[in-house]
Amino acid sequence: MNSEELIRVFSSYLPAELAADLVENFNILKRDASLKNLGNSAPGKFVETLVQVLQHLETGKYETAPKVDDYLKNLESRKPGFDDDLKVCTSRIGRAMYTLRNKRNIAHKNTVDPNSYDLRFLYGAAQWVLSELVRRASGISMEEAGILVSEIQEPLSGVVQRFGDLKTVLHDLTTAEEVILILNDEYPSRIGFDVLRKSLARRNETTVRKALKSLWESKKIECVGTKEYALTHKGIAEAVRIFKKIAAEALSSGC
Repeated sequence: MNSEELIRVFSSYLPAELAADLVENFNILKRDASLKNLGNSAPGKFVETLVQVLQHLETGKYETAPKVDDYLKNLESRKPGFDDDLKVCTSRIGRAMYTLRNKRNIAHKNTVDPNSYDLRFLYGAAQWVLSELVRRASGISMEEAGILVSEIQEPLSGVVQRFGDLKTVLHDLTTAEEVILILNDEYPSRIGFDVLRKSLARRNETTVRKALKSLWESKKIECVGTKEYALTHKGIAEAVRIFKKIAAEALSSGC
């Protein structure tokens, strides 16, 4: 996504600092949803910036630390200088995002929790909000707006890409880490050794067997039935650690 162009477009009718904050927090939210990074506060910051945007559109100024839920809850009862798309739809979407951020433990990890699909919902909601704000920009052609919206709406790339039963880990990791992420992608279902081996075809079979043995000995995976593998709770915690490591590397590289 062309972040600089998006900031430029938003700056045509918003303060530059709000435009930059909105895009920055969207990019962090996208990265976290893609990497299943559960410990960041980008969803809350995104909605806080959205409230500041709505305040600016309503009054020409905005609060440094807005009371987010209070503002969004009461916006519908007022008569701001914008239509129901913002007053009703956008405010309700923003409030739903903020509710998940505050009520669903989105900033904390747990052994088994809903954070992964919460993050996907939050990303989809943020995509809708940004697309709606692009639609309202001035000084931009319909063709340019369409291109920006299509970029905003691009799907998450993810860490593991599926090709039917075949799963490819798209980052440079150890064999054991690849096993963890492949099993995590299928959790809570089990994966047979033959299927797992196909997904790790770039690895030597002896290396794969050693990784499985090490993970089993450390109780991060369990072998059930006839060579079928599944993550344990310790394995889920290890998957979270790996995702956080990938997220940290992406952040340090500026991605």
